[in-house]
Amino acid sequence: MRPLLFFVFLLSSFLIIPNNANASHAAYGGSIHWECHNGKYVFFLKRYIACNSLTWSYTPLSLSITGNPLPRNDQNISFSTITLRPDSSKWLSYNSGVFDPLCSRGTLVIDCNASSNPPGFYGSYITYFYQSDTLELNGLPPSSGWVFSHVLFDATGGENFSSNNLALRAVMYKDSASVALNQCIDNSPKFPEVSENAFCKDRLAEYSEAVIDSDGDSIVYYLDQPLRQVSPGIYQTVSFKTGYSYTNPLPDTNQAAGNQPLNYDPRSGLVTFKANSWGSSPLPPSNAFFVKYTAETYREGVLLAKVSHERPLLIFDCPDLPNLVSNSAPTIRPPFSHVGGTIQNFSDTVIAGNSVIMNLSVLDTNTFNGQFQNIRIELSGQKLSSVYSNNALCPEPSDTLCASLIAAPSFYQNRQVYYYSALASWNSFISWQTDCDDLNSNGKARTHYFYIKASDDHCPVPAEVTKVVAITVLPDSVNCPNVSTSLDERLNAFSQLNLYPNPSNGLVFIEGLNESVDFQIFNIQGKLMKVGRLAANQNQLELPDADGMYFVSIRDESGNERTYKLIKQ
Repeated sequence: MRPLLFFVFLLSSFLIIPNNANASHAAYGGSIHWECHNGKYVFFLKRYIACNSLTWSYTPLSLSITGNPLPRNDQNISFSTITLRPDSSKWLSYNSGVFDPLCSRGTLVIDCNASSNPPGFYGSYITYFYQSDTLELNGLPPSSGWVFSHVLFDATGGENFSSNNLALRAVMYKDSASVALNQCIDNSPKFPEVSENAFCKDRLAEYSEAVIDSDGDSIVYYLDQPLRQVSPGIYQTVSFKTGYSYTNPLPDTNQAAGNQPLNYDPRSGLVTFKANSWGSSPLPPSNAFFVKYTAETYREGVLLAKVSHERPLLIFDCPDLPNLVSNSAPTIRPPFSHVGGTIQNFSDTVIAGNSVIMNLSVLDTNTFNGQFQNIRIELSGQKLSSVYSNNALCPEPSDTLCASLIAAPSFYQNRQVYYYSALASWNSFISWQTDCDDLNSNGKARTHYFYIKASDDHCPVPAEVTKVVAITVLPDSVNCPNVSTSLDERLNAFSQLNLYPNPSNGLVFIEGLNESVDFQIFNIQGKLMKVGRLAANQNQLELPDADGMYFVSIRDESGNERTYKLIKQ
């Protein structure tokens, strides 16, 4: 049994005020996106403010536009700013912007409405929503795009970098036909309104930073470099502290052997990490690690939009269960079984026109004072019904049929989210009738992602896990007669791909790449060194700086994947 001193230390760790607690207000990040409303543009901004920021005023803000030429308004006049007004209706519907962890078991809680002293507002922030009036953007963006930015001059630093300002940005690019926009036809991707920010030390974190794109475009995810403004329209990269970088924003194995560096899956947007150490801060939870997640959308290989989500990850020393057992996340069972149930996985393939069943099973064996914990299940995905149980209400307006469940979910008003709940275990299934519209726009196979999030109700930070189900839809000559269905094209996308020379000096040439693909480069120890995307007909790839053996994993949009062993010397 641990000594009582441990619990005194744990409680005191929630009573230490961080250095920025006395600031008038502290910005924690945010994001920008746009939507098409009846052919015109509406821009949206959300920004995070620490709960101890008592002087924050919810008043209009503005976006700056850079790019040459600038867009023109309905009077054919160029403009470089967009006024954003408080979206008080959304703010009120989302619990006045407060998204504290949902828990009911335990005495320590994270509560934005607590008194001016911790433990209340530690790890808690308020989300403020803004939106523009409908407007026109006439003209053609330059090749570098129109950049929409908002600078947080009240940004607070973190454990991994310090900066007194942070530039939130989104970029709109011209389409493949280079046609003047004039009318809004492409929505940007959008990060979720509600974000988790509190995580537990010594516990594997798995959560989604995936976007929803109502146009159904292909999406690529990556960790991005935060920027700060040095003068209007001029930005420079934020300098990270020793041991950290924008691709390595959390404590890694150089700080403690048990740490698992943060990984942001470029295909699904799933984030995984494990932090066993705190960096330089003497006591938790003053450890806010800032991360910039970026999502790009492509159509037929052409980049259309780029949005980013800049936010803190706060790591807490979470208390054990009353029986002194560490609280663990619920278990999500793989939905597919093969070879008599001996092989289970989270991915499957289906021919367009056929249906697929995803079996869902969640189990939590932990108990609190002899009682099982309540588990909460939230689902999402580009092809999943927006209300879970109605297959006609889809995230993509062009979809007439999407995946759904039979049971009607509950609705949590304060987060505007549907969910299921149960004691200890929950079982259901998702059914999806696919069709030819679930293929890529060129008629080739496409992989779709479904997200299953399960959490318990242990305070102050519920244990949670998110798993990704990947379904690859293949073309079929019967259901999709205008699509080529050769076996080589469907299942062997890399039959003509060649990477040379090998060994090399680090610059590798690519031959036979006729479609856009994602790549990951691992060193011989299995550490992820580099991620990115290769455009169709791109003929060069650069290996990391250090000499040695590398494994390059290449995956196309059909879900086909191949790994190449390359040597740099």
